[in-house]
Amino acid sequence: MDAVVGARVDPELADRVTEALLLAGLPVAYGGHGPGVLLCPTGPEHAADPCLGAITLRWVASARLEEAAAAGGPDGPWHRMRESVADSMETALAEFLPALGIPAERLPSCARTRVGPLPEPSGERPRGAAAPAEPSPAEADVHPQLADAVRRIAVLAGVPVAAGGHGAGITVRPHASEDDPQAAGTVDLDWQPSRRLPRDHRPDSPYTAVRSAMRHALGATLSACGLPTSWHRPQHRPAHLHALPPAA
Repeated sequence: MDAVVGARVDPELADRVTEALLLAGLPVAYGGHGPGVLLCPTGPEHAADPCLGAITLRWVASARLEEAAAAGGPDGPWHRMRESVADSMETALAEFLPALGIPAERLPSCARTRVGPLPEPSGERPRGAAAPAEPSPAEADVHPQLADAVRRIAVLAGVPVAAGGHGAGITVRPHASEDDPQAAGTVDLDWQPSRRLPRDHRPDSPYTAVRSAMRHALGATLSACGLPTSWHRPQHRPAHLHALPPAA
């Protein structure tokens, strides 16, 4: 169900969600102006639905993509692209927000991501702490056309890019092809959360949850916008996402 005009939003929940999104490295669409995550009031799915104060999260892409989707109508390719981007990003929100202490679910009945209501307080809420930046990628070794394609498509989808390895967003690194000769010329794509989110690589950490959900969202989002991607799963190492080089 879409957002309901006049419904109440729990201000504490809105603050908590906003903080969690910023920790994850995602922009917030304040006032409905994207790109970013838009927080909307939520109506009940059914008569007994305890949704008072809950929030629906919607992904707002770039103005270019949103306007093209609206102008082309529901059967147009731009609309399908926009819906694919939104579905991927909103699904990622439902996957990683619980790890940051925010109840979230993807509602199959309406393909919306809903957060809240907040549980009863159970002690001090963990907060992000400053963490050292990860090493900057060797961008000079990245195929310039491919790096440019990643940036252009990310802008279209409304997803930030961590330029030079600084800040939060998509990181672009040259692929170490010695373990995968067929992938020569590709780049590895990853997600870098805010530096305020502690770099904890344990499988059950919020940092790992954010990166895992966003990696999968990036694969679907960038592919929907025309950038070929693939997953590389080397033995005894974590899987990583490739962006493929432009056709000759």
